[in-house]
Amino acid sequence: MTDLLHTFHDVLGQHGLIPEAILADDTLHRCPTESKPRKLNGAYIAHLDKPATLWWCNWEIDDQGTFCAEEKQTLSISEMPAWQERQQSIRRQREAECARRHKENESQSWQAMQAWLLDLRRRGITVLLIHHAGKSGDQRGTSAKEDIMDTVISLRRPREYAMAEGARFEVHLTKARGILGDDAKPFEANLITEGNALHWQVREIEDVELEELKKLLGEGYSIRDCAEEMGKTKGAIQRLKKRLEACSK
Repeated sequence: MTDLLHTFHDVLGQHGLIPEAILADDTLHRCPTESKPRKLNGAYIAHLDKPATLWWCNWEIDDQGTFCAEEKQTLSISEMPAWQERQQSIRRQREAECARRHKENESQSWQAMQAWLLDLRRRGITVLLIHHAGKSGDQRGTSAKEDIMDTVISLRRPREYAMAEGARFEVHLTKARGILGDDAKPFEANLITEGNALHWQVREIEDVELEELKKLLGEGYSIRDCAEEMGKTKGAIQRLKKRLEACSK
């Protein structure tokens, strides 16, 4: 082991990390910690080329930092870009690992809930779970939540929607065991007020799209313009146009 690796090993040891061997290959490596030697709750990234750099993280005690064998002030102008690029590489790998650990922890924390839900299923009890969607439109957190679900229903805001419309949304079955054919098609639901009465107006998504396309074509939009306006491909718009023409005959 070189002097630098000895130094890196000492630094990691001071922060509770006990790697079996230090791999200085500019890549993040997980390693055990003193408090939990059978788990990989520590990590490091080691660079031997000048300026030799070591980043470490001990998630057990929420401790992380960077060690540089050269004082930053002693680096030459030509060495500074390498130092800066190294810091960016460490940051990217650190963020990627933190995101992976967060997802891993969510999956582990869901296991107790999953066991409870499976027990309820065995007892013949139906359970309805209501969950938030993230910015992507998918459910937030670990995807393991959907593994044991028979049906997953996604409520989405229509593209052309105004807050004054109230309860108007699209219903999509993103997972449906035993639901086939027309029953599995997405639809739009709109809560309508007529006098003192409330009732649901339900339309298939395709019917909504046909109505919008008819309006756009009537206003002189081209196929390309309709595709951009409706957020679809030109091919999809062509198919809708043919369906529209068939319905008008």
